[in-house]
Amino acid sequence: MVGINKLREKMSVIHEGEVFEIVNVDHFKLARAKAFVKIKLKNWKTHKTSLLTFPPNKKFEIAFIQSLKASFLYADHNYYYFFNQEDFKQILVLKPNFSNLELLLSENQEVEILSFKNEVLKIILPEKINLKVKSSTSAIKGDSVNKATKYVTLETNLKILVPLFVKKDDVIIINSKTLKYISRYKNNDK
Repeated sequence: MVGINKLREKMSVIHEGEVFEIVNVDHFKLARAKAFVKIKLKNWKTHKTSLLTFPPNKKFEIAFIQSLKASFLYADHNYYYFFNQEDFKQILVLKPNFSNLELLLSENQEVEILSFKNEVLKIILPEKINLKVKSSTSAIKGDSVNKATKYVTLETNLKILVPLFVKKDDVIIINSKTLKYISRYKNNDK
């Protein structure tokens, strides 16, 4: 147990049986009143934030979040399957908890998995992801009044806007947060 005065941002604590990440800690002492602490907590599972007030003598249990490197293997109707690069075991992750990942995960994609007591809390993708163009619409000559872009479908069935020069079977780099095209992949890119 840790006293409330030792809590800092980005720490994880257990409160009422749930795991929370501390977003903000503010200490208050008003005239003629007892001191109190306001903590903004973010639930790891639901991603909801709440602002709670505690007395200065409140103690919290620290939640030790485990981080591990894994590679994506495949997905079925219910689960994502990852390969733990440290102990070579498979990790199963329920799809409904991470439904937005399917469009960004390709075979052997490296990710970071954060877990607490063997329960996956978060899957962190690299900022840049390489994906192959599965299909592309052909560019129309003279259609460059605005930005010269077109839609392509990637190997994961994600559809994004890219420049006209991108063709089928090209490998492109996209931003995993904004889902926007960055550049074409070259062999010397990392």
